[in-house]
Parts: sequence; C-alpha cells; structure tokens
Amino acid sequence: MKVVSNSSTLIALARINHLDILEKVVKKLIIPPAVYDDIVIKGAGRPGSAEIRQAKWIEKRNVSDQEMVMRLNSILGLGESEAIALAKEIKADLIILDDDKARKVALSEGIRISGLLAFLVQAKEKGIIERVKPLMDGLKLKGFFISENLYKIQFKRQGNRAVIELHQFFQGVGAYFPFSRPWVTARSCWVLSVPLCYGK
Repeated sequence: MKVVSNSSTLIALARINHLDILEKVVKKLIIPPAVYDDIVIKGAGRPGSAEIRQAKWIEKRNVSDQEMVMRLNSILGLGESEAIALAKEIKADLIILDDDKARKVALSEGIRISGLLAFLVQAKEKGIIERVKPLMDGLKLKGFFISENLYKIQFKRQGNRAVIELHQFFQGVGAYFPFSRPWVTARSCWVLSVPLCYGK
C-alpha cells in the first residue's frame, strides 16, 4: 500500500515519542522533498528531525509534476502541495493531511485522505498500542487539536469494539478507517471539523 504524508502528522507523533506507531501500521511511508526539508533541514534539532533522517521505512521521493506543485502552491504550503502532487502522481492509496484546505484540495484531486486519529485506532486494533486516549492526551498537550466530542469517546476496549463505537458515533455518515475492518463505504468522515478520514 502506498501512503504519502505531509509533515504535521510526523512531527505530532515525534513530539510524543511515538513515530514508531505509524511505521508499524503503514510499514512504509513516502514523503516529498519539501516535507523532508521542513522536518529534517529547517527543523534540525526539533522533534522528528533525527528520526526522519535515519528512518529506513520513510522514502523521500521527488515530484515530477512541478506544474501541479506550482498550481497548488498558490493556495497551499509547499509541503502540502508536493505531498498532494506526489500522491496523485504515484497513485497513492492514501495521503495523510491535517490542514482543512489541503484536505479539500486533495479530495478534489481524487485522492483518498486519512487523519492521524484513524491510524491510532488502527494501531489499537492491531495490538500495537493498548489505549488511544493516553496518546490523545499527549497530542493535546503538544498542541494537536482534537474536538471535545471525539476526545470524550472512550477507547477502553480491545479489537473491533473501539471501531464499532466510532461507527455508531458517525451515524448517518459513511466512514472507514485505513487498513481496518469492517470496511464501510465512505464519502466523508468528520467529528466537529476533525476528520478521521476521507474517501470515495
């Protein structure tokens, strides 16, 4: 599975010392040069810099369609623009984005989108982590926005029960979680402006 990411999710996980969770879920991640530079070069000495530079599971890949990058860069940051262009170019299965405008642009380009919290739920399903809430607490303390309604959902049970609780929470909205089961056809997946994932 091809997964592309912007910098914010990587930095957020690095800040709580859990970048390894993403590795265990996706196995391999692809990032464009601008994202690499944001984290490793411009962000030297900050959380995620050394980890991304040394990570063998993260591949930095150039973007061929510079025309698309320039078009997107007129409304988005360079990292987001390259990530979206790269995801479309390599026909990625998913792109991980946090910015609202960037998500809408990626969706308009026909790219399936996922959010950080969906990966945490999947990590719990796979037994990689025991609970999601402590990680949500850590992310909130580091400035990662999580809506209060989503925060109040208790991920205390193991396996599919956590996913079922979220599916119930999203009544009336088709939702899916990357790599998880059961799959539910998705159009959009939001909790008070905080997406878990978008899909077709």
